[in-house]
Amino acid sequence: MQYQAIKAGGNLIKGSTVEKTKAIIQNAEAILKEAGSGLDRVVKVVVYVGDVSIMPDFASVYDPAFPHRPARSMVEVSKLPAGVEIQVDFIAVV
Repeated sequence: MQYQAIKAGGNLIKGSTVEKTKAIIQNAEAILKEAGSGLDRVVKVVVYVGDVSIMPDFASVYDPAFPHRPARSMVEVSKLPAGVEIQVDFIAVV
C-alpha cells in the first residue's frame, strides 16, 4: 500500500496529482525491487481517491508505468487516512 507519496522522513509529498502519482509509483517500485520483484510483476491495483476527477492526471503517469495493464479499480471515498488524497494498493508476484 502506498499513501499519497511519503518522503523518507515520513512527510507527505505536496503538489499536483501528477507529482504525487509519480512519487507513489517510485516508492512502490523501490519496495518491489527490494523484495526481488518489480512493477512488471504487479497483477492488481486498487486506487482510492477523494475525488475521481483526478483520474486523467493519475492515468497520465500510471498508464506508461504499467504497459502490461494489470487489473485496476478506482474507488472514490469520502475520507482517507492522515488527510491524504490518494491511496494505492499494489498486489504483485514476488
